[in-house]
Amino acid sequence: MLHTNHKMPFLVARTNSEVLKIELDSKSMGNVLLEKVCEKLGIMGPESEYFGLQYTGRKGESLWLNTRNQIDRCLQAPCRLKLKVKFFVQPHLLLQESTRHEFYLQIVEDFLQGALTVTQRHQLIKMASLIAQVETPYHNSQNINLESYTTFIPEPILRDLHNSDDTSELRSLVQDVCSEHSKLGDLTSSLASYKVLQEATLVPNWGVEYYDVLSECERVQYTMGVGPEGITLSDMQHNIIQSMAYSAVLMATFNNRNFCLTILDDFGEKRTICFKLISDKASVGLYRCVTEKHSFYKSDTIRNEVNDQYSRDLKGIIVSMFDEHTSLGKKYIFDIKRTSREVYDQTRRQLHAQGIPDLRLTDIKDGADLSSENCCIICMDSKIQIRFSPCGHTNCCSSCSSMISQCPLCRAAITTMQHVLDIDRHGNGDGNTLIEQPHDLRFKLT
Repeated sequence: MLHTNHKMPFLVARTNSEVLKIELDSKSMGNVLLEKVCEKLGIMGPESEYFGLQYTGRKGESLWLNTRNQIDRCLQAPCRLKLKVKFFVQPHLLLQESTRHEFYLQIVEDFLQGALTVTQRHQLIKMASLIAQVETPYHNSQNINLESYTTFIPEPILRDLHNSDDTSELRSLVQDVCSEHSKLGDLTSSLASYKVLQEATLVPNWGVEYYDVLSECERVQYTMGVGPEGITLSDMQHNIIQSMAYSAVLMATFNNRNFCLTILDDFGEKRTICFKLISDKASVGLYRCVTEKHSFYKSDTIRNEVNDQYSRDLKGIIVSMFDEHTSLGKKYIFDIKRTSREVYDQTRRQLHAQGIPDLRLTDIKDGADLSSENCCIICMDSKIQIRFSPCGHTNCCSSCSSMISQCPLCRAAITTMQHVLDIDRHGNGDGNTLIEQPHDLRFKLT
């Protein structure tokens, strides 16, 4: 008698509380579910890799579904998940409106719930007013309901101000948000949401994922944050007590509930610090988080050591004793396919091949501030001045280009460099680009 896979319903919640119901075979891979969700939202191609599906473990811990493995190994019915941004990137790198909208929804949720910690009053007012412009564009009217603006203020701040005996601070904050909102005038919702994403990148804990850990040596509870630039360790009052750049992290390991980091301290000495988490799955989740974020943000490509690492269940271990190439019981540890640079580059290629204009052109027409697009991609400070041959990419200043032998975008060997003046990358302006005579590469690098 043949056993067929039965259909399983999956309920996937978006950050705007909409729930998507998707039915798949019980033996389906996780990436099939993620692709189905993104397809419903109009997110095409590699930009779906910015997202992940999160579920709640038995001890209340938030866990990422590993989309490289079968779903039924990870979840118990009923299957309830949440679509969330897993890897945050700068807004000008988002090439589809649907992707940018999901990023906006995630940022707004994090902002209002206090997960995105905005401590500067002027930045809080600016973000709240921009969100208000997206949700309810400003209209000149004498009947402005100030109380409605409290819905755009983070809940923890609102709660503290409500509990305070002095209500003048809350009234002042709401009035400032309303005043800032009035200055936005006819700013379109699309451009306002883009500016929300821009402002979010200035918040110190933008893109940081947090885990509750217990120090094994001190027996003290900490919060470990893993973000685009490195790892932080904070006390329970959210004060950062240690920051570790990825360049200082030599190794990460896990064993059951234990997670260890081997780092270089300020004196160049190796030091291992160990922590205990609430569950084995939380420990694996932290191990995955550190490795995946480091690979996504800091690597040129995903290394085989990351891509091929896996474990087996008991049945798979027994079978592998006789056939080491069997896939039975194999579970991949990491869930990452491309780096941030590769996702962006591949998305541009796919959109171009399909004849779909990316959002960069729309941003220019709408007046979005994309000045960072004209900055050197290495130092992100000086203006772009050099064009590489033979690949033709124009992305570096003269100072940085003198120290490289490969194009930082496509990794092609550079034979000659050309000085480019008055660069106009997007075609606005008069379009006249002045190019000096090429210089021999060997002369430039000596």
